[in-house]
Amino acid sequence: MRRGTAGITDWFGMKLATSGRAAALLFPRIDPTATPALIDGERTLHDADFMSGATEDRYPDHFGLAHGIDGGGSDPARADVADHLATLPHHQVVLGHDVSANAGFLTKLSDSL
Repeated sequence: MRRGTAGITDWFGMKLATSGRAAALLFPRIDPTATPALIDGERTLHDADFMSGATEDRYPDHFGLAHGIDGGGSDPARADVADHLATLPHHQVVLGHDVSANAGFLTKLSDSL
């Protein structure tokens, strides 16, 4: 491996996906002591669910490399994506810190979609 060229494939021995299909939207909440479960209540997409803006909150441009680029696409593009995602089932879930329990719950949930 050459210096500076390491990536996901090198680090984890897995290839990146080039496409995907969404079957549902999950809105997770983490509670360290929770048993994984569905939560009652409605939840829809909001503007804050999209990573957009010149400096996105979750990935601030500390080094000034983005030069003001909005990585979240245009407003019409985000609206189009939101319209498509709105047609999918929406589930609020709570997950705990037990990785095996979370994986079992999410596998069972995905199998039911």
